[in-house]
Parts: sequence; structure tokens; C-alpha cells
Amino acid sequence: MLDETKTKFKSAARLETKCPDYPRLLESHDRFGITKIDRLFSFTTCKNDPKEAANKWKKNIPPECAGTCELEYYQSNIELLRIAGVEVEDPPADNTKDFAGIGYNFGAKVVLKPDFGVTIKEIKSKFKGNYFENKNDLFLKRNK
Repeated sequence: MLDETKTKFKSAARLETKCPDYPRLLESHDRFGITKIDRLFSFTTCKNDPKEAANKWKKNIPPECAGTCELEYYQSNIELLRIAGVEVEDPPADNTKDFAGIGYNFGAKVVLKPDFGVTIKEIKSKFKGNYFENKNDLFLKRNK
């Protein structure tokens, strides 16, 4: 919460709750921009225990648990490969497996280490072709 002058917080506040107030702090000549990043690349939560996550899954709400965080990590790396022009097969829709009451649709488990590449250009440079199958895990690392 902000005080009456709207210049100081009366209590702790999460930054994202204050984003709508930011333009009010600017002068008419100030310039600013907004960058929007897909949630897959910027945010995933691990806040629910397995029981709570299973209840959320039953209600068609994201479970936000350790298992889904791990799956989203792999998916974000797959998406980076796709952006780099690599064709990555999606897992079959009927591939969902149940663990502790939560459905997981496992695809390839892709881990991109920083020494493999941190930019799309670096990742692109590692491929001669543009395709790998989803049947096996793929661990990409720099050859020494």
C-alpha cells in the first residue's frame, strides 16, 4: 500500500502490483517502453505441494508444483530450439502420464547448458540440420 502522497509504501508490496502506477511518476517528456516476454521464458512457480497441485489439476488450474516446473524448464529449452529453426516433434496428445494425481505430457527433456549457447545465434550455429526426434532425451553440450 502507498501512503497518501503516493511516494512511499506503507507496507511491503510486490513490484508487479505497482506497474500500473509507474506512468504516473513520469513527466510528459519522459520516454518509456514495455517488454513482453512469454511466461514460459520468464516465470514459473513451484508453490504447491503434491496434494494441492493434484486438486488444482482436477479443477483445470495449473498445478504449479515441482513436477510442472521441471516440465516447463524442458519446454522452454525446446521452444528456444524452435526459435532457432530446429524442428522438434511434439509428444503425442495421448502421452499423458499420471503422477500423484497430476497429468504430465512428457516430451523430450532438453537441457541447454550455457556453454552450448545463450543466444539464438549461438544455438543455431550448433546445428547442421534442423530436426531431431522426440523419442529420446537430448543433452546438448559443447564438444571440447
